[in-house]
Formats: sequence, C-alpha cells, structure tokens
Amino acid sequence: MTESIDLFNEIRQLRSRVEDIGGMTEVLVRAQRDLVQELVFRLGDDLALKATFLAVDGQRSQGEILEVLKKNKTHGASHATVSRKIEILEKDLHLIELVDRTAKGKVYKRSRLDEILGISRRLEK
Repeated sequence: MTESIDLFNEIRQLRSRVEDIGGMTEVLVRAQRDLVQELVFRLGDDLALKATFLAVDGQRSQGEILEVLKKNKTHGASHATVSRKIEILEKDLHLIELVDRTAKGKVYKRSRLDEILGISRRLEK
C-alpha cells in the first residue's frame, strides 16, 4: 500500500514539474514578438502556405485540405503543393502537428505554438 502512495506522490510531483515547464515555455514564447511578426509575414507572403495552414483543423486529411484550396481557387493548389506546405508548417514553422492517420490520409491540427502566439487569429482577420 505504501508503494502505491509513494508512486502516486512521485507522479504528482512529476506532473507539477511538467506543468511548471509548460508555463515557463509559454511565457518565453510569448516574449518572442519578432517571431510573431516573422511567422505572420512568411504566411502572408505565401498565399498557398497561408491557405493550407488555415485549412488545418484537426479533422481534415491532406486530400480534404486540397479540396478546400481548390474550392477557394487558391493558386497552385495540387497534391504536391499541399504536401510541401504541410511539411513546412510542421517541420520548419512548427505551427501544425500530426494527430491521426486515417484511410483518407494524414490529419493535422494547429499546434500549441499557434495557440500561444495567436498566428491563425491574426491571419483570419
């Protein structure tokens, strides 16, 4: 029984530390005002990148994102373009992350970085 209590206390302490690190990270990211401007400029400068980012919602697959871009008549909307833009958004800009693989394809959602910096909110205005 005491092992269970000790384990519970250790998990509680670890969780508290993780939450502290998350909070500090959020404060540090918010302090990077240049990063916000750079991301907004980069996305605003590349309409296909911006459209792909704004189409990511945690439910659409890459193919469905392509359909949204085609429906909105986004210049250069193709499988290759969407794939490249998703790779940039995920690996270079860290604004989206993979959440699922379905029969329709990979599904992405906007990352915590977007939530903290409010990039999508600025772009949707």
